[in-house]
Amino acid sequence: MDNKPKIGFIGLGAMGLGMASCLVKSGFDVTGFDINENAMEKFASHGGRAASTPSACAAAANILVIVVATSDQASSVLFDPHNGGLRTLPPNSTVLLCITADPAYILDVESRLKASKRADVRLIDCPISGGEARAQQGTLSLLCAGKGSDVEYVWDVLSCIGSQIHVIPGGIGAGSSVKMVHQILVGVHILACVEVMGLAYVAGLDMHKTYDSVMGGDAASWLFGQRAAHMLDKGEVPASSLMIITKDFSMVEASAHADDDCTALNTYLMRTGSLHSLRESSHLSKHPSKTINEAVITSLLIGIHAAASIEVLKFAQRLGLDSEMVRDIVRDAAGHSAMFEKVCAQLQGKSDIFLRTLDNYEDIAQDLSSAIDIAKSAKYPLFFASAALQQFYSS
Repeated sequence: MDNKPKIGFIGLGAMGLGMASCLVKSGFDVTGFDINENAMEKFASHGGRAASTPSACAAAANILVIVVATSDQASSVLFDPHNGGLRTLPPNSTVLLCITADPAYILDVESRLKASKRADVRLIDCPISGGEARAQQGTLSLLCAGKGSDVEYVWDVLSCIGSQIHVIPGGIGAGSSVKMVHQILVGVHILACVEVMGLAYVAGLDMHKTYDSVMGGDAASWLFGQRAAHMLDKGEVPASSLMIITKDFSMVEASAHADDDCTALNTYLMRTGSLHSLRESSHLSKHPSKTINEAVITSLLIGIHAAASIEVLKFAQRLGLDSEMVRDIVRDAAGHSAMFEKVCAQLQGKSDIFLRTLDNYEDIAQDLSSAIDIAKSAKYPLFFASAALQQFYSS
């Protein structure tokens, strides 16, 4: 243990607790902090040491890992003049910033470190993906950006918490740019899952058969497999917070609105209101239908996923991200879907990214349109499917 760097770990929530515990199991000396006392107790039971403040957590750290929910929280635990970690962080330490934030915020953190006369502190932009279970297993996907020598210095830590370590070119902020693109897929897939499974319920379909039909073909997504499983088993406890993805969507929406060429993406993001309306619905009235079947559900998902894949790849292109790199990252992360893989394969080597360039564009559009028409008999709103169809019509 003496040869390993000492770790300060701020944020012991759903993701952070698993990550910090993996570091302890691997022999790192880890001191953790969280505002939740229960989280601190759990961490201590896993062999970690608990600190009373962020500054106490950072005091002996060679590497300070920050895994909090928002950029405001990150600023507080790092820069607070009374209890912030920067006050006590030893010289030449490294801050591993594992949050989902606007790339501009990450660049601002770098500037604030220099303005605080702490240019000695090395910063690594390292968003994470994979969910609570993978955090506990040490198999997260990591999107690391920063100086090559800095990333190399923390490689043993990265290897302990992640099995897919992507070093993103472009310096500080590049990792967060990739994560922002990825979170669009995450949000769309969550909303699509809720939307179509709600329709399946209202139409009186066998929910387990519907699940199997989706996951056995082109409509499948990693998040459908996870979220629909929670819907089918009432004993399952959700593994992530709804507030996190709404926060991430707000961040993406602000970035997309700043780009006049992202009008199609904005059409999708405007539908995030459906996330709240579906969550707040106390119940759904059933309208059994003989015309709504598993094929209708899969057609809706295929259309939504195809349209979202195109918009995400166009947005990534606008940010200067390599499409093959994005494909490789998404393949191992929560935003993966069968249609994203198919769309990427068909667009490989092409600079123009449009729905009409897909081999089966007309079939997908027709199936989506027909599915929406059939679903009207259930008197159920299809916010995201309708937004997807607009993209096919305008392509």
